Amino acid sequence: MRPWFGLLLLISVLALPLERASAQLAGEDLPPGVTGEDVYRVTSQMYCDVCEGVPVSDCPSVTCRAWRQEVANLLGEGYSDDQVFAQFAELYGNEISGLPLRQEDRNFALLLPILAVLGMAALVGFQVWRITQGQQSRAQQAAAQAGVRPDYARPVPDNVDPHYLEDFLALVEDRR
Repeated sequence: MRPWFGLLLLISVLALPLERASAQLAGEDLPPGVTGEDVYRVTSQMYCDVCEGVPVSDCPSVTCRAWRQEVANLLGEGYSDDQVFAQFAELYGNEISGLPLRQEDRNFALLLPILAVLGMAALVGFQVWRITQGQQSRAQQAAAQAGVRPDYARPVPDNVDPHYLEDFLALVEDRR
């Protein structure tokens, strides 16, 4: 019984987007050759200027219903998705596209990820440069102060006092 329940749940979850797309277009006349999924694909990338930030595909307002019908008609006339966006931007302004309105804001939105990547690359480059410079750590300084032999290649913890290290190494040498 459980495997059937899981399969039924999976099918119902996978069918939700299709149901939502067709439910939004219920009662709207679609031209021949245009499906509800086509209209949903386009209108999910457009935003309602009445409801502020709600995609046209999900908006219940009368304006959005008319826009969905207009998108369906344009798709039925053979317009591509980009042509539909351009048509709506020309008629209703750039607000529906979801892009920032001012050119400076658009440039900032484009440059911000690039600047973030460059900043992270500079940070990683600095860290690599610092590591390769051969600066002595506190442990290496303690070993040098303790007079450790140059062929001693084992790491020394940072919290070791040079005097204790010197005494310990002398003890080890005495036992040999």
